[in-house]
This record gives sequence, structure tokens and C-alpha cells, in this order.
Amino acid sequence: MVSWGIKKEDLLHPDPPVYANYSNDEANPDWHLELPSEAGLLMLAVHNGVLGGLLFNGNCLDAVKPEVVNYIKDNWQELEDISNSSQRIYTRDYAEMISLSFDKDQNCSGIFIGTNDRDRFNNMLDHLDINWFYLSTEDMDDEDDEDDEGEE
Repeated sequence: MVSWGIKKEDLLHPDPPVYANYSNDEANPDWHLELPSEAGLLMLAVHNGVLGGLLFNGNCLDAVKPEVVNYIKDNWQELEDISNSSQRIYTRDYAEMISLSFDKDQNCSGIFIGTNDRDRFNNMLDHLDINWFYLSTEDMDDEDDEDDEGEE
């Protein structure tokens, strides 16, 4: 779990830095500078989107093959202002979002994707060789099956 925030005294600045706390220990939070500017708000929007805010989303919390990472680098634009050594963000005109997680050795250890367009989502799935842990379309298919059962 992660919490993000802006220091109260920084709210008066036009471009406040964003802090993150990755600790679950409420008594001893571990706040650190996440992003030095409002780019942090874009990062929050990306995280929210690929974690379920976008209608079509998927994730895998397993090693991602280097050739998949290279394919993403070649076919999506990296948002360098909000990327860092442990999280790199890619987009196609903000209509498709990809967040890649990296471990300390720079091995890609997870992928999160999202879009609001089903055709774009299917295209992403067709071109990314990933063993997905979760796909929102599976939930949608389950809902469709439940609706079909209710009509009988």
C-alpha cells in the first residue's frame, strides 16, 4: 500500500513536491520525496488508471521478459518526467498507459496496463507476451455470464 501527500506548508507553492509513504506502520510512517513537482499528480493519475481507474486494465506481478520491455520502449513513449529507476511510465497519447516496475538490479518485475478503449486494450494484449495475473475483461465476462443466466 502507498499513500501520497503534499506538505501543508507546500500547498502555497504553485508546483508543490509530492511525498510517498510505502510503510504500513502508522506509528512510524516512512515519508520520502516521490516527485519534486506537480508531475506527481500525473503519476497518481497513472497509478489510479492502471490499477482499475481505467475501464480496461491488467497486471502481472512477475518477471517481464526483456524483449517485452524492449517492445514497449520501441512502441510507446516514456513519460520521463514521472519515470524513475523503479517505475517507468509509457503512453500512447494518454489513451494507453503502461507502468513497468523494476527491482534493484533493473529487472522488470511487474507490469500494469490500462485504457478506456476495448480495441486498444485487445491490441495491447495481442502484442504483449505476458502471463497476466488479472484482466478487467475477465470480470466483465463474468458479469455478462451472470446477466445471461438471469434471462433464462
